[in-house]
Amino acid sequence: MDIKFNEIKSQEQFLEIFKGLCDIAEIAFNKFEENCSDPKPEEKRLVSRNIKYLISITLVIMGMRGDYIVFRDHKVLSGFSVEVDGIVYDQSYLYKMNDYFETRLTRALEILQKVDPEKYKEFTNFLS
Repeated sequence: MDIKFNEIKSQEQFLEIFKGLCDIAEIAFNKFEENCSDPKPEEKRLVSRNIKYLISITLVIMGMRGDYIVFRDHKVLSGFSVEVDGIVYDQSYLYKMNDYFETRLTRALEILQKVDPEKYKEFTNFLS
């Protein structure tokens, strides 16, 4: 299904996009930790390049978590709560995923700090 962010029509569609993004982020963070937690000196650039991607995807998750309120104008997502296969996903789920990926990003930045302190400073200045 091809859904554009500005064409979300229901809570179910919003959740589908949000969960899909979280699934992609999970894979990206797992691959990063697998491939970059103890890089060789010549792979230092790879770590900072991957951090850029992890920051981007985390910021999108944070933005979606906070900005789903935009859709309230349409009375579509007001009081966010969706039940899928007997599981209720509500606003606390959005915050839980936000916090989870913020924590994962912090751990990834700690790896970068060990590998490339200069790049680490650049990224933390950017995120401040």
